[in-house]
Formats: sequence, C-alpha cells, structure tokens
Amino acid sequence: MRSKTWLAVHLPHGGDVEVRLDKKTLPSRWRAWWMSTKNGAREVFKRGDGGETFKATSPTHGSIDEDWILFIDRDGDI
Repeated sequence: MRSKTWLAVHLPHGGDVEVRLDKKTLPSRWRAWWMSTKNGAREVFKRGDGGETFKATSPTHGSIDEDWILFIDRDGDI
C-alpha cells in the first residue's frame, strides 16, 4: 500500500523485504519503522533520503503469529 507521503508492506510471517525508494515515491527525508500487529507497538529503525534501496528484516519471523507491518513515511509526519 502507498500514498503520496507513506508506504506500507505487510509481512504475514515476518522475514526480509527489500524496498526501493525512488525520488518519486518519497522525495525527501524518510524514516522506516515496524509496527507489531499484536499490540500496535512501533519502533523507528532507519532514516534516509529518497533514492535509496534498503533491506529490512522484521524483529521476529517464522510463523503466522509473527506478522509485522513495515511503514515508511516522510520523516516528521508522525
């Protein structure tokens, strides 16, 4: 999912994901954070500039009970 200021990737079993952030998607500074679907807890783990590609690994993985949502938004929007 994505909008003009954010994007989200759901990993139903956790694991790894590679995200390419071109200048069109998020042209300015951004931050990435994980949200637990169990309790809504969230933690920012990376900040960067548009045009980067990065790999992210969820805090836990392996089963359906360990699903996570990776959010990336303009730094400062939340």
